[in-house]
Amino acid sequence: MSRSDTAIYLPRTWRSEIITVVVFVVMSFLAVFLSHLFPWSVIEGELFPLGESSLRMHLPLFWFIPFLTIGSAMYRIYNVRYVLSERGIEAEVGILALQRRLIRVWFEDIRSVQIRQTLLNRLLGVGDIEISTAATGSIEVILRGISAPGEVQEMVQRERDKRQKSQRFQKNNQNNSEERSIATA
Repeated sequence: MSRSDTAIYLPRTWRSEIITVVVFVVMSFLAVFLSHLFPWSVIEGELFPLGESSLRMHLPLFWFIPFLTIGSAMYRIYNVRYVLSERGIEAEVGILALQRRLIRVWFEDIRSVQIRQTLLNRLLGVGDIEISTAATGSIEVILRGISAPGEVQEMVQRERDKRQKSQRFQKNNQNNSEERSIATA
């Protein structure tokens, strides 16, 4: 698919995963503590000889726990792509997964654009943008972990209003031309 130069990519930010990063730091300290408390959990051995000495390895098994938490945050961040194009909004989910899903919403079809933020999200300047369409009664697309969600909401609403006014103008012109053709007949 080709995208025009006017497409705006909205990456998911690390600030949206601040709780996972804090958990990673806590789990790292816990892994160090547990490695010292349980020395049997550290695998030691000689890797290969290096001249008169040898290179030894020390692998603490508890270190896998913190890397699982940061890995899950990286997966949630890099598994999605949000794009604002000149026609509408695209949300591609599953970039790192086996199954990908692409959701497109045209500006003409957008019914409402809402921001969902917790207190922590407001302090960090991130939030989720919920977009619902006229076709469904529920939320069609959720852009999660977006930086400056207020600005994105204003851009989407401005473009939606512009498109909907353009459609109304074209419809009124069409109705007027039909009325004129009926009146002249």
